[in-house]
Amino acid sequence: FTLFEVCNKSKLNIEQGDDNYGAVALRAKLVTKYRIITHLRVKKGYVFYKKGSDVYLLGYKGDDSNLVLPKMRRKYVIQDAAFINYISASNSPKSNIKSVVIPSCVSEIGRLAFYDCHNLEKVTIEGNLEKIGNNAFTRCFSLESINIPDSVNYIGDSAFMHCYALKNIHIPSSLTKINPYAFCGCCSVESIAIPDSVTEIGDSAFSSCTSLKNLVIGKSVKII
Repeated sequence: FTLFEVCNKSKLNIEQGDDNYGAVALRAKLVTKYRIITHLRVKKGYVFYKKGSDVYLLGYKGDDSNLVLPKMRRKYVIQDAAFINYISASNSPKSNIKSVVIPSCVSEIGRLAFYDCHNLEKVTIEGNLEKIGNNAFTRCFSLESINIPDSVNYIGDSAFMHCYALKNIHIPSSLTKINPYAFCGCCSVESIAIPDSVTEIGDSAFSSCTSLKNLVIGKSVKII
């Protein structure tokens, strides 16, 4: 989980970003000794944190298995581990999520955002996404389809590791590096084309892709 608002009434010197005291304020956006005027908001079951121009989707409190994330006028980030801790209103597990539609106002998917969502089958990204964080979809064993738009310029370490059912991988033309273990264990993928924008392929990026038959490596790759 991530604590965004911390009210410290103790004598401990807890500061924003501090990794001491159990890292309670490591990712906090607000640390105060006074009563917190919360910036948390709930929209159709989705929990948002809004402060100034920053907007983060922290999680979901509803019961739907087919999620359509809210559209907003300003961009927002799917926060780290947003759905890894998903517990619906009826206490059904996060593994019940079957599909997700990510609107064009989402700029980033944080690390571990959908980690271990075993029954997630399809992710639809409507465009403008820029970053997919480390382990964002790791262990999504049932994931068969995800469209990665060319706007994505960063795919983190192990982002799609052990997505056993994933059949097609599109490497965006804006990507310059494929990070280590990014697609490790995607054992259903048969063909991959790496665009000319990519200059580096990290360690074990495609290891254990046991069905891979056709690999096209772009002309700009210098490091493997």
